[in-house]
Order: sequence, then C-alpha cells, then structure tokens
Amino acid sequence: MLNKILKLWNVKNFLRTLERTLGITNVSFKDENTMILDLLNKRSVYIPLDEFPIIAALTSEEREDFEIIDDEYLS
Repeated sequence: MLNKILKLWNVKNFLRTLERTLGITNVSFKDENTMILDLLNKRSVYIPLDEFPIIAALTSEEREDFEIIDDEYLS
C-alpha cells in the first residue's frame, strides 16, 4: 500500500511540476498507453503511461473525468 501511495505522489509531483513550468491547459488520452498534456504555448506533450501505472490502470470512464485541479490535485 505504501508503495502505491508513493507512486501516486510521484505522479502528482510530476504533473504539478509540468503544470507550473509549462502551463497545462488540458489533459486527455490518445489511447490506452498515451496521455496528452496541452500547454499554454499551444504545444502538446505526449506521455507514455508505462511510467505511470496508476494512471494507466484507470478505466475509460475515469480517464474522461481525469483532470489537474489547483496545480496540486489530480481528480
């Protein structure tokens, strides 16, 4: 359980850092293995979910509702 919490914390830290430095405006999923972060500068970052098994394990319904809230929280 502690390992799962630490992995989730790492995911939150990674996305929070990206949001603060790059300005994430949207989070979406290209397919089962790729998350897309749209940035303020009109670019998109494609992130393989191999490194983030917690996000990769989300159902399609959970992915539809996935977002970053207040630069700190994932939902």
